[in-house]
Amino acid sequence: ISIDDIRREFGPHIADIVEGETDQEVQGLSHVDSWRQRKQATVDRLAKASRDVQIVALGDKLSNMRSMARNLRQQGDRLWQRFNEKDPRQHAWYYHQLTKSLSPLSDTDAYQEFLDQLGAFLGPVILFIIGYVKKADKLMSTYRICFLILGIPALITISLVLFSKYKYPHPEMFEKVEISDDKFTMRKSFIFYMIAISLFAFGFLDFTLITLHAAKTNAFPKESLSLLYALAMAVDAFAALFFGWMFDKIGLRALMISTLISSLFSPLIFLSDNKIFILAGIVVWGIGMGAQESIMKAAVSRIIPRNMRSTGFGIFETGFGIFWFLGSWCMGALYDINVIVMVGISVVVQLSAIIFYWIANRTN
Repeated sequence: ISIDDIRREFGPHIADIVEGETDQEVQGLSHVDSWRQRKQATVDRLAKASRDVQIVALGDKLSNMRSMARNLRQQGDRLWQRFNEKDPRQHAWYYHQLTKSLSPLSDTDAYQEFLDQLGAFLGPVILFIIGYVKKADKLMSTYRICFLILGIPALITISLVLFSKYKYPHPEMFEKVEISDDKFTMRKSFIFYMIAISLFAFGFLDFTLITLHAAKTNAFPKESLSLLYALAMAVDAFAALFFGWMFDKIGLRALMISTLISSLFSPLIFLSDNKIFILAGIVVWGIGMGAQESIMKAAVSRIIPRNMRSTGFGIFETGFGIFWFLGSWCMGALYDINVIVMVGISVVVQLSAIIFYWIANRTN
């Protein structure tokens, strides 16, 4: 179908949007030989395009990244043979350049998700490339290189946080808040909510243990283990959007539903060596993680008055972190002793959290 066909059927505005975000042919060169040139032209064109064109392009590229992450998990390095450009490093370059071209949309949630997906997608892909190049014969050496490379964006992130703190020491001034002399008090609803999130954190196993189990069962090639986390992060992204929407509609009941679903991940993963069950468990784990990221902090803002939220968030992060650590330590120890007991505790503790979510919701 041509642009002229779209113009006749849908009008000039739609045709201009489609044409503005579509790769242009390069005369005299094949799609393979012209790949880099076409993508650079797209990057340059989108940087100057209208907001309508940029919005459509952002949705298109975000969908492409999700599909690539899903297919990379399923097909491994065979995925790249489907493209005109078969070097994954070139694809990483392209999507990184798009973040600059589409930066005028940085005030939108879709752009923030695009950046989040870019990181969640590129991280496992980079580790996969390193593991594939070095193979599994030098596993510890491969891990050292992977952690070294992952340490670079971590250091950059810490530096940016410290710079932001220096540049904007009082970010709360950007939000107009009525001045109040009220002091923080431990409401019953907040106490029950803290008990609930502490139980959830204790029973929600860290993904490191899942990766260890997947490697131990030999259900997946060692060089593709990082792709399991890519799968979890892809599910995380969709779950965060969906349960965030649910939270706006039904409040804490959305967290009860997500916790009920996520409680199934440990038996699916740890009570079977079957690849399908392990993958299903990872999907369920991603649902729990996505709901946790999108709802748990938002719930604190509903329970605690605005002028007391800093203290409330501090208590929340401290409690959640302590019980996440304790749960990870206990579950890791139990994994070496009795996997069935570990799974039983994980499920029971998470289901217990639902009871306290319900009480917190009733008393709020």
